[in-house]
Amino acid sequence: MKKELRDFQLKVVKKCINSNDDILISAPTGCGKTFIAEMIMNELSKQNEDFNFLFVVPRIILIQQFLEELTAFKKSDFDIIQAENTKLSGKRFILASKDSLDNYIEKLPDNLIMFIDEVHEGLKQSFKLVQEIKPVRLFGLTATPERSDGLSFMKGIDLENEEKLHVYGLFDKYINAISIKEAQNLGYLCQLKYVSRNDLETLDIKSKGIEEFTEEEITELFDKYNIWGDLVKTYKRYGKNKDGTFKPALGFTNTVKMAERVSNIFNEAGFQFKVISGKTPLKERYELIEQTKTGVINGLVNADLLTYGFNCPEISYIFSCRHIMSKTLWVQMIGRGLRPGKSELYFIDHTDSISEFSNAYYDIPFEADSFTWNYNGMTALLKRKNVQEKRESEKIRRELYKYIFNESEKLVLINQENRNRYMLELIKKLKNENNNLRKVLGEQYE
Repeated sequence: MKKELRDFQLKVVKKCINSNDDILISAPTGCGKTFIAEMIMNELSKQNEDFNFLFVVPRIILIQQFLEELTAFKKSDFDIIQAENTKLSGKRFILASKDSLDNYIEKLPDNLIMFIDEVHEGLKQSFKLVQEIKPVRLFGLTATPERSDGLSFMKGIDLENEEKLHVYGLFDKYINAISIKEAQNLGYLCQLKYVSRNDLETLDIKSKGIEEFTEEEITELFDKYNIWGDLVKTYKRYGKNKDGTFKPALGFTNTVKMAERVSNIFNEAGFQFKVISGKTPLKERYELIEQTKTGVINGLVNADLLTYGFNCPEISYIFSCRHIMSKTLWVQMIGRGLRPGKSELYFIDHTDSISEFSNAYYDIPFEADSFTWNYNGMTALLKRKNVQEKRESEKIRRELYKYIFNESEKLVLINQENRNRYMLELIKKLKNENNNLRKVLGEQYE
């Protein structure tokens, strides 16, 4: 059956083919960024037979995934640039690994329209490639158009006394295809149930990491709060289906050493978990992912590998053993489980990463209608302001949840509905305490 463009996808395609701009396209994981790009490619190839097309991916595993998801084209329509598997035979369409592309720039055809997938990764490298290739048009694809270093994706001029945010800018226009919340409401993504520890003083830790806590810091946190003991207990509580089976699971750690330790904890409890990392051979990666999909094993524990481009809709339980400080990385990790095919995803935040991103109005910021990405960069002043707001809002959240729950309640389900309900309950409690205090004071002065 031929795959049809959804309304929001069709709007993006029309905007792109009716423009001459270099365009950054944003859409949540699972909302068909690759499909949108393929349809743009298909339409532009019909408009002008002189155009050639280059689609660039950051990891080798995404080459096979791209080819398997083709609808308008066949695998045989594409030449491949991928290390020793490179094959250039003069075809109009080329699929390339970013790291291999450097060696083949001189062999690329003229009149190239270039697509960069996961463009948030390696912006400087992408900029260098674009400067050398000089495509006639450029499209960037990402679910998370924001960078922790504050750099802009957009072209622009930075004045002499301003921060150099646009020095690697690539795009003239930004198109946000659809928000996470809207995609969930339309059934294009499943619902999120976010469960987090509420007793970790993570904001008091001055991390040496850039995007997340270091291995030493995260291990110390696990030891101090005995999070090791929560892993299996939490999976049994939130990962068990009504029929007694367990949800296909994906765990995140920042090192292979920790992934092996976490996997062993589950296996000693009678489950079957396997470690997957950048060192795992490509063929074995596919086999492990397939075993998770089909229920041969309970899940995978990955060491900084499957944070983007991983397509396994069956995953309905994700647990994080990383304390993330990058909003891009955090949303990418959650996105691994939001693909449709099930009613909900349980995301277990064992290390309270959410404390880095909640604000005064929303614990999970992308649940807000007003949620936006800083695709045009962030000044140092804005980043400092965000840090201050983060600390203030986290104090509110921590006090609110602490007041509502007993001290023994460490893991709490975090969502806007609960937050509003808890706030009403808190107001009622404070009102009753105030009335009782007035009554006592009134009796004292009678």
